[in-house]
Amino acid sequence: MSRLAPKGILDYDEALRHLRIHRTAPPQDLADLVECHWEVTWDLPAGMVHRQRNLSHASVTLTWESDGAWVYGVPGKVFTRESSGSGWAFGVKFRSGAARAFFPTLPIADLTGLRAPLRELVSPGLAIEGISDRAADFSERVALANGFCRSLRKGRAAPASVQLATYIESDRSLLRAETVAEKAGVSLRELQRLFRFEVGITPKETIRRFRLQQAADRIQADHDISCLRLALELGYFDQAHFARDFSAVVGTSPDAYRKRVRKASILGARDSRQRP
Repeated sequence: MSRLAPKGILDYDEALRHLRIHRTAPPQDLADLVECHWEVTWDLPAGMVHRQRNLSHASVTLTWESDGAWVYGVPGKVFTRESSGSGWAFGVKFRSGAARAFFPTLPIADLTGLRAPLRELVSPGLAIEGISDRAADFSERVALANGFCRSLRKGRAAPASVQLATYIESDRSLLRAETVAEKAGVSLRELQRLFRFEVGITPKETIRRFRLQQAADRIQADHDISCLRLALELGYFDQAHFARDFSAVVGTSPDAYRKRVRKASILGARDSRQRP
């Protein structure tokens, strides 16, 4: 099973002090629609609450938790999950725009910012609870989730917006929705309509989410990177514009965030050395 590094998890080193996090790539026949499978487990001391902040992706996620199976639409810019006691959550993260292949009659924007019961959005004959009831470990949950996704997909092709979102994610110099419209050969209005039905948010917001997620992950990987260099890597014309975007979403400046993750990394390394 191919392991992947987490994406968009703020203060990742601090998160690893409280959570166990796994991500794995999908099989080849689902890779055009599914970005990854993930699982988070925790076992915290009595009375402790861990609040994990994440930069929101531009996609829909299927999630199995202790209270049932859910569809999470594209969330707000930053979302926070609280964990206490012991527990787990397992999810299938779709690629941006891919949810349309699984829910073909539903405008994906109708899910934006919502958590909907999965059983209300799928055919009654599809088994959705087995992933949490029968699975003993992450590998088994992944196998069951793959079978479920194949049944839900019913052989449908990837929606057009998946390729456009991949283009947005891969070309870090891209900052304007008009450029995406030109790439697609459609008007900006047509592109906005397409993203509403297939992605759930606007092309402009999709671009910004990819860039800021990439920024946070880059800082996590390199605590010493300069804000100017990072801004240029991500296609910003000036550092100030990048810093404003980052602060508006993350809640702190890129430089302050960099200092925070450096400190957490040092604490995490110290904890590792102290463990028996």
